[in-house]
Amino acid sequence: LAEERLSGSKSDKATMLDLVTKFNEVWDEEMFVAQYKDWYDLVKRQQELNAGTVSEDGEQQPSLSELAEAIRETEIELSIAMASKDQLDMVRKRLEDLRSSKAKRHAVLASIVQDVGMRELDEIIIVSPPEEDATAEFPKLSELGLFGDQLTMSGEVLPLG
Repeated sequence: LAEERLSGSKSDKATMLDLVTKFNEVWDEEMFVAQYKDWYDLVKRQQELNAGTVSEDGEQQPSLSELAEAIRETEIELSIAMASKDQLDMVRKRLEDLRSSKAKRHAVLASIVQDVGMRELDEIIIVSPPEEDATAEFPKLSELGLFGDQLTMSGEVLPLG
């Protein structure tokens, strides 16, 4: 195989044959199989830990992501418990500013959606405000924008630029 693969100079062939010979001398198939099985068992165990498992006594063990989230929440609780009144007031003000900013952004979004709905669809679209604790999850957009994929599927031409 090495001779077939090498079409270069004789020194390249000799070097390759020497490497293959040395490899065959040190190759230990049993060790390789044992190390592969150990690695495979470790990967399976890691997947079990990541997914969370049921222990032998029937008790549900949390996944690593659940444990990380629990640790994060505990650290937050501990930092709140140790914070001074001034620090807590500052955090409360920042939270109020974030809520205010979220409400303003929603008002702008609702206005834009209503304008586009009236102009393009001749319909009034009302955008309800999100729940106070809801997180914003936006769809993945193409370079064509929000309606680009739908316009492309329907055969419409969307000029870029």
